[in-house]
Amino acid sequence: MQSSYPQHQYIISGHSPDVIFSSNASGLFSVQRNDLQSTVTPLRLETAENAREVAGLLGFSLLDVFGNDRILWVEGQTEEIVFPLILEAFDDPLSADFGVCAVAVNSSLTASATRRNEVLTIYDNAGKRLAPLLKGMAFGLDREKLSDESVPQFERSHRKLRFLKRRCLENYLILPWAIRDRLAERGVDLSERQVSAEIARIGGDRAFGASSYWKNDTTDPKWLRWIDGARLLEALFRNLTSNQHDYRKTEDSVAICRIILGREKDALIELKNFIVDLVRIAKKDTRP
Repeated sequence: MQSSYPQHQYIISGHSPDVIFSSNASGLFSVQRNDLQSTVTPLRLETAENAREVAGLLGFSLLDVFGNDRILWVEGQTEEIVFPLILEAFDDPLSADFGVCAVAVNSSLTASATRRNEVLTIYDNAGKRLAPLLKGMAFGLDREKLSDESVPQFERSHRKLRFLKRRCLENYLILPWAIRDRLAERGVDLSERQVSAEIARIGGDRAFGASSYWKNDTTDPKWLRWIDGARLLEALFRNLTSNQHDYRKTEDSVAICRIILGREKDALIELKNFIVDLVRIAKKDTRP
């Protein structure tokens, strides 16, 4: 129709979202009949109201077209998997209209202004471009080295943005028994004491960014908050297995999380509350 008869004007009526959004139409109009008279109203999908109006008129949800009505933007692929798992373990699963998606960055937020600005640019762009097509969204990112003063400043100026209480997701997984169980799943037989001893041996190393908080206590809240958990786990897996096993971030983080949820899920209650807060934010209006 578009290639053979471009001189013609067409008005198509139907209930297929695929037809509507793949027709590449230069204009979209809603035709509504009142008694014996019809009114034709132009629609612009750039506005949330019109996009949802089209969905309502055609009898489908924006979920059918874009996958989800609400999105939780998270740090990476690990969080995409882990966050829904945690909510399910606490009998508070995400509703069907929610999706969890990683932001388009290859690594965690760092202390550099460049990286912070990059993530905040993603936040702004997602808000402007996707807000009209979604009912709600929220951003939950690693805090990395952001100070206690910086975090509330960012969250106040970007009201849909929240940072983890600890440096990164892996900081919640530094439990010797859970690490031991994961290594056992990978064929490495160690005791909990051996894992604890190795954490104690390297926990104060400057390479992991929390030497000033190290007090020979692997349960110290400040140390657990600021240690580079991802790098620590990488070192633990190498050291405890004589370099036979690397820490595979997505696979091993998810596995350790499952182990904790199966045995002592309350150890992740702070992380669960963080996710619940993101859900609460995403249930509100979309505008960032």
